[in-house]
Amino acid sequence: MPRQISPAVKRLLGSILVALLVAAGINSYLVKYGDSRNASITHPNLVFMRARDGREVLLIGTVPVDLDQESARLVGDALNALQPEVVMIEGTPLAGMQAMMVSGRWEMRGIRKPKDTDWMHLDPSIPPVEVTEAPKRRGLLSIFSGPPGVAQKSLVPIKVSFWAYHLTSAVGGNIAAAVKAALNQGVPLRFLGPKDNGMLQGFMQVSQFANQAAGELLEEERRKGQLSGEAMNSALQRAEMNIAQEQGKWLQNARGEANRLIEKIKDQVSEDEAGKAFGMMEEIAGFLADGVSKTMQDYHRGALIVYVDKFSYVQDKLEQAGYAYISQSAAPMRRQ
Repeated sequence: MPRQISPAVKRLLGSILVALLVAAGINSYLVKYGDSRNASITHPNLVFMRARDGREVLLIGTVPVDLDQESARLVGDALNALQPEVVMIEGTPLAGMQAMMVSGRWEMRGIRKPKDTDWMHLDPSIPPVEVTEAPKRRGLLSIFSGPPGVAQKSLVPIKVSFWAYHLTSAVGGNIAAAVKAALNQGVPLRFLGPKDNGMLQGFMQVSQFANQAAGELLEEERRKGQLSGEAMNSALQRAEMNIAQEQGKWLQNARGEANRLIEKIKDQVSEDEAGKAFGMMEEIAGFLADGVSKTMQDYHRGALIVYVDKFSYVQDKLEQAGYAYISQSAAPMRRQ
């Protein structure tokens, strides 16, 4: 007969087994995800800057519509690596509240989360709506026109509205990640404004995408006749892929895309209108940089989450204020 094991030995072996399993789990996590608290995170949309008196600021450029959640991950990883004393955010507390709601971090009874919206399968009892003449637009959906037809009533506006609500799940993830990191690290959040910016920038982009998609789909219906649900789904899925690709370009090279946008604006609008647009961007960037400078009077190391279209502008303004570019790393080697 096998020898009996005493209860004391069983408890000892059990505790050793638990310890080994925990250690294996921790090792697997670190191998898969890395320990970002001590690792240096490097990315094209990170700019680490240092003032003459040693104060340090990390700029984190994020996209307004983050379909792949790359911006949210960048914010979380960068803040974990930096361990700042304060986290600064472009926008207002209202924008922060919106970010927590649409990202699904906060929930409210009776309100469906955007990411849970089944926009591809509408209730068949929903009737089409009357449509009015829409401008002819091309480019977002990549639809090829067919023979002409007539569509006086359409499901396009309804389909696109559900799709747009689904897209808002990609808005605000950057701020939600910043809020989470600040809470976990026990450091304050400071919203820098502008004070009249009470809405997340991504909402405006989603509205623009929806208007363009609706215009293209309605134009296609006028040419082909009423579109099937499958045809609209395919077109909107292509649109989503196009949006993700464009946002990805900004995430990988904000300064380069900003320069490309500047040239595009110069080509499409008058010199006076372009000057007003650039002047407004300079004004907002100056406002944010001033907010950073004043905030950093009370802290030694901070981070600013800013949208990519203002990323390079804010960097330039901070350089004018005495901050020097150090690297594209969230946790460069500290000065001795």
